[in-house]
Amino acid sequence: MDRPNEFWFGAAYYPEHWEPSLWARDAQLMQQAGFNTVRMGEFAWVNFEPQQGRFEFDWLDRAISLLAEHGIQTIIGTPTATIPAWMANNYPEVMALNEHGERRRFSIRKDYCVNHPDFHRLSMRIVEEVARHYGNHPNVIAFQTDNEYGGTGCRCHNCLIEFRKFLQNRHQDIHALNQAWGTHFWGTIYGSFDEIDWTPHAPNPSHALDQARYFSWVEERHNAQQVEFLRALAPDKPVTHNVHNFFGTMDVDFTKVLEPMDFASWDSYPGVETGETYPKDAWANALVWSMKRKNFVVMEQQSGPGGWHSFRPGVAPGEMSMLAWQSIARGADGILFFRWRTSISGQEQYWHGILNHDNVPRRRYYEVKEFGEKIHKVWTHIADTTPVEELGVYFSYDEAWAGRCQPQNAELPVHPRDISIEIFGGACRLGMNVGTFFSPEDLSRFKAVVLPTCQLENSELVAALEEWVSQGGVLVLLPRCGNKNSSHTMLMESLPGRFSNLAGIEVEEYALVPADKDWAISVGNLTLTATRVREAIIAHSASIIGEHRGGYMQSWPAASCNSFGSGKVWYIGTFPNPDGWQQLLQIVCPHLTLDTTIPSGLEVARRKLGNSEIQFLLNHTDQTIPLDEKWHSHDQITGQTLTKLNPFQVAIYQILQ
Repeated sequence: MDRPNEFWFGAAYYPEHWEPSLWARDAQLMQQAGFNTVRMGEFAWVNFEPQQGRFEFDWLDRAISLLAEHGIQTIIGTPTATIPAWMANNYPEVMALNEHGERRRFSIRKDYCVNHPDFHRLSMRIVEEVARHYGNHPNVIAFQTDNEYGGTGCRCHNCLIEFRKFLQNRHQDIHALNQAWGTHFWGTIYGSFDEIDWTPHAPNPSHALDQARYFSWVEERHNAQQVEFLRALAPDKPVTHNVHNFFGTMDVDFTKVLEPMDFASWDSYPGVETGETYPKDAWANALVWSMKRKNFVVMEQQSGPGGWHSFRPGVAPGEMSMLAWQSIARGADGILFFRWRTSISGQEQYWHGILNHDNVPRRRYYEVKEFGEKIHKVWTHIADTTPVEELGVYFSYDEAWAGRCQPQNAELPVHPRDISIEIFGGACRLGMNVGTFFSPEDLSRFKAVVLPTCQLENSELVAALEEWVSQGGVLVLLPRCGNKNSSHTMLMESLPGRFSNLAGIEVEEYALVPADKDWAISVGNLTLTATRVREAIIAHSASIIGEHRGGYMQSWPAASCNSFGSGKVWYIGTFPNPDGWQQLLQIVCPHLTLDTTIPSGLEVARRKLGNSEIQFLLNHTDQTIPLDEKWHSHDQITGQTLTKLNPFQVAIYQILQ
């Protein structure tokens, strides 16, 4: 089910935190700001069920009705992110065990064992009751499951049993697991699945990868069970989940969480990400878009300084709305700011909302109001458009977990997230139409593709790439491709393993690039800084186009280009930094949209429908940026022809092609 074709604009609202006497004024201020949507309920289990088996929905019914009178609709979050105290008291074994075997104490969210039978029974009951009560409510427009899955990681005995079942289902028999994990090393061979425990310090990487897969699967299963109730009892309401944690442990594969969902949503907290750091959130927005391959909603957009125990950096005037525009430029069809009013109690007293603790509308409120006026003014031009993509950057949660298990370079890990952001850094500086993808089925969306890391064997991806490149695609491969099987053990094959046919080369030698070494590679007339790892290569069908600079690999072959059918495969024997990517992409992707004149801190992004293209210009700096003459055209927001962008200003152009 698709969500309605309207821009959802509003905030996360917690009426249960406030006296009902405040609600009417809240609704009035929201209406004056142009809100049409709020999200409520995701932490309100104890309010819905103050005692086991006694349900109370009147309080939220009143809030929903009051907001509806002011033209504001509601997204309901299933309230399983925090359990009630009565559950912790009546069922103490529901509380999760940490990696040290210590039971967590009640009073913080995500402190429970997802696998515990009592948690499962009671959590599914509250989901069922919420779905039954609000499934046909005319002012409830969607459901969000739980809140930000991940972080539980319980190590209780019940979870260990589930982990062993997961392994048995994955490997079928213990001999196959021993083969997959290579347990002959150090004599750690298992005689049965009952002998397997949680990973120790310095674990077998294969054990660690399967454990990461298991912890994600636990959340995926819990989510799917909630979705079943929502589908049965609220078949006409779209369902989503607010994905997150792209810059942390990345412990949940949100592509699988979102599989049964109608649309993706995510929580964006860039902090003060001005200037050249904005590609990080450009990548994150692109990642969310590619999870469902359609436009998404930002369920929590930063509205003020964050922080639990201390302040994080705040947002400058204009920066908050500019960051919301960035999400829209990258595919968002809705922005809900977090949160309406800053909490006066609890762990998030310093996580500021639109209103401060004093409840007085100030600068952030009026900035949100102005943002709403602008988005409603231009939405008819943006509606139904989707991001333009030409360059695709591959991502895999398995690869992320493998990179976490074995970073390879302790100073600068070989992690697909970090490398992807660096690629986006170079692409964004060139104004390229860059996106991400997870599945080989998505290759047709792109003219060129980069694999930041692809260590784990993926025959389906290799076969799809061979077909895609042969039809004219351009592929860029980087070090360490194809060196492991899907169980995270090394392959007894010359690198780049299964990519050798595509690349037309063989890796002769590889080595660490220490952080204190000023090493580089040449590619044509370019000199690119080498980071993380470098490889010396031997050409077979490929042509050598670059050499190493510095260290014992001085003058050894470092880069190649191979013609493959109608396409090309470039192999770069190191990981360039963002400056290097800006230079390299001009060589490997000259057939794509790129602009070498974009000023520092200016982001250019595009959405398109048919022959109509919407171009976004975003100033991520606190300085005025003069605009090139090619952008001296009619700005949809101001209705003027702009020659410059003020600090954090955004311009939107409609281009008919």
